[in-house]
Amino acid sequence: MLSLARQVRRQGVDPRIYLIINRCRDGNQPIQANETNCMTADSPLPAMAPGSKYSNGKIRVMVLLLAFLAVLAYMIEGILVENSFMTDRMRMGMVTANLKAIERAKQEWAVKNRAPSTATPTERDLAPFFERHMYPQAVADEFYNVRTVAEKPAVVLAHTLKQHPAGKEVGLDPFE
Repeated sequence: MLSLARQVRRQGVDPRIYLIINRCRDGNQPIQANETNCMTADSPLPAMAPGSKYSNGKIRVMVLLLAFLAVLAYMIEGILVENSFMTDRMRMGMVTANLKAIERAKQEWAVKNRAPSTATPTERDLAPFFERHMYPQAVADEFYNVRTVAEKPAVVLAHTLKQHPAGKEVGLDPFE
């Protein structure tokens, strides 16, 4: 048979607090809060003895910390969900901007080189007409089809963006 102190420790309660609670329940002392006893008349739960391992101040701090972490996790989840939605919109905007930049560069190349409307420039031909003299980078694993001077450029998307399916060539007009 285990001693009373060991039984109480197994339950996760400090034996000194257990004894104080039992002394309060005996009815020999009035139930009120002070340094020696543990119950208050209006509280169903025992107040912790000052200096105990889990005093009221420590419990309050832990509860506040857990509440803060829960709110923080909720906010981070909201930001991540919003950014994943915004990423599609941002990618669509960047693909559209790249198509417009390719169209402008193609027209400038044609004027400068007096190219006929059936001529098709390469990426290398168009590079000097872009900002920083670089052909636009893919933002959604897409492939740009420059086409001839008379035609508008198109894009083949590797992933579905908005209503535009993957693998299908889409011109500049549906993006506008």
